[in-house]
Amino acid sequence: MRVWVVGRGIPCKRNGMLGSFEFAQAKMLEKHGVDVVYFAVSVRSARNLMNLGFSHMKQDGIAVESFNFPPGRLLSCKKKDAIFNYAFRKLAQNAIKKYGIPDIVHIHYPAQRPYIVLRELQESGVKVVATEHWTAVQERKLEDSYMHNLEDFCENCDAFICVGSVLRDSVLALTGTTRTISVIPNVVDDQFSVPVSTGKGVRFVASGRLVRHKQFDKIVQAFTETFQDIRDASLIVAGGGDEFSHIRHLVTSSGIGNRVRLTGTVSHSEMAKLMAESSVLVSYSKYETFCVPVIEAWMCGKPTIVSSVTPVVIDHPDKRLGLSVDCDDLESLKRAMLHMYYHCGEYDAAWISRYAKEHFSENVIAEKLLWIYKSLL
Repeated sequence: MRVWVVGRGIPCKRNGMLGSFEFAQAKMLEKHGVDVVYFAVSVRSARNLMNLGFSHMKQDGIAVESFNFPPGRLLSCKKKDAIFNYAFRKLAQNAIKKYGIPDIVHIHYPAQRPYIVLRELQESGVKVVATEHWTAVQERKLEDSYMHNLEDFCENCDAFICVGSVLRDSVLALTGTTRTISVIPNVVDDQFSVPVSTGKGVRFVASGRLVRHKQFDKIVQAFTETFQDIRDASLIVAGGGDEFSHIRHLVTSSGIGNRVRLTGTVSHSEMAKLMAESSVLVSYSKYETFCVPVIEAWMCGKPTIVSSVTPVVIDHPDKRLGLSVDCDDLESLKRAMLHMYYHCGEYDAAWISRYAKEHFSENVIAEKLLWIYKSLL
C-alpha cells in the first residue's frame, strides 16, 4: 500500500516542532509495512525563515517532499490557498514520476487546506483521508475560507477523522454533514514507555506550546503560591511559543525561580526523558482537541492533573489516571497539585502505562488507520 501523508512541516526545534503529529503518523505507518511519502507543505508559518521553496530529503528513513513559504502568515487565506494549490500540485506531479500514483493521500488539518488538488488525484483513483486536529474548528471560530475548506472535505473526501470526540461534534455542528466521522487519537511514540524513578522530591511537568489558552502562566502561579515553602517540589515547563517571555518573567519574579525551569522547545526524545523523570503532568488548558502530553505521561506511568474540558479525559475519565480540575478555578488546581505532592506515589505506574499502551500505542492506532485504508481500496 502506498500512502502520502500531508503535514504542516518537518518537525524540528527551529520551527517549534511544526508537523510533529503528522510525521509521527508517517513513521508509524512505515513501521507497519506501508510505503510512505511525507509531504511537508508550509505556507502559514513565518517561524522557519532559513528555507524557501521546494526541497527533497530523507528523514528517519522516510522520503520527504517539501515546500516552505515563510511569509505565508502575512497573506490572506485565499492567497495561502492559491500558494498551497500551486506547491502541492507541483510536488504531487514530481512524486508520481518518482514513486508512482498513491493508493491513499492522508491530509491533516483539512480546514486549512483547499480541496482542488485532492479532487484531481481522486479522478486518478486515489482515495483521500482527512484528519482534523485544529483548535479553531473545535471552538467553531473559522473564517469563511476555512469554513469552505472544511465543508469541501466533509462532502468530498473518502474518510474523515477527528482526533477527539469534542472536535468531531464541532465538525458535525459546523458543517451539518450526516457522514460518519471516526475518532482516532494522535499516535504517541513508543519511546514514552518506561517509568523511571524520580528520586527525591516531587517534580511537576507541564508540556506544550506556550500559548495563552493553555494557561501555563496559571500553572506557574499555582505552583508558586502552593509550594513557596515546600522546597522538595519543583516544576518544569517544556515548550516554546508566544507566551515564553511572559512565563519567563513570572518565573523570575516568583521568588522560587530556582525550582521552576523553562526548557524552551524540546525534541521528542528529550521530552520522553523529562516525562519519565518527573512525577506528575499538569495540563490546565481552556480547550484542547486531544492533548498529546497527557498520553505521553500515561505511557510513562505518570498520573496527571488535567482540566475537565480536555477531550482525552472526557473520553477516559478513570480516576486511577489522575485528577480533573476546573480550568477557570485556580484554587482547584492548587488543591490538586498539593494532593499530588502527597499522594502521587500511590498511583499504580505499571497499570497507568499498560492502560495507555492498550488505548494509544502505535500498534493500536496503526490498526485503526489501516482498517480505514483497507476499507477504501
